[in-house]
Amino acid sequence: MPMQVLQFDNTHFDLFIQDEEVKRSIGTPNLCAAIDVYSRMITGFELTLNSINRQSVLETLVQSITPKDRYIENLFSKTDYYPVWEIQGFPVIMLVDNGMNYRSEDVKRFCMEYDIILEFAPIRTPKYKAYIENWFNILKEVIAFELSEDGFRPNIRKRLENPDFDPEANVIFTYQQSELWLATWILDESI
Repeated sequence: MPMQVLQFDNTHFDLFIQDEEVKRSIGTPNLCAAIDVYSRMITGFELTLNSINRQSVLETLVQSITPKDRYIENLFSKTDYYPVWEIQGFPVIMLVDNGMNYRSEDVKRFCMEYDIILEFAPIRTPKYKAYIENWFNILKEVIAFELSEDGFRPNIRKRLENPDFDPEANVIFTYQQSELWLATWILDESI
């Protein structure tokens, strides 16, 4: 059933972003996301310049639970595109890895208060959360393909092969633009 099992994980969002005012790179954001195992739809995400922590996990969980109309309205207010993101509700099981951000007392307390089973995947078994891991791999491929010249953060091997390449020189996205791009991609893929 939808919203029965949500898989959570986090990764680097492989894109350098720039400050809106000074137009210089401010680093690579991190992404925490949740996917519904039944529908394979992303139910919530948090893009942050900080490391993923309990706050990011809780923000992702709350976005997964609540209606997303206001979020969509605010994010897409300056565009002609108004997608629908209908998935919402309390999950039965929240499947996570063994990171400290998922083991925090705040996350445990939230899950206990709302009768969400917090289940930890066995250590070093990414296949246990295969849907979110696969989604992250697809996202990284899409970013590399679609945004390869717009501030994409290549892996170390590619940087060693081409030492003159400066990905930070090509940064065009601000934080807000990268969040808009990500949300658009998520919602276009789920239609």
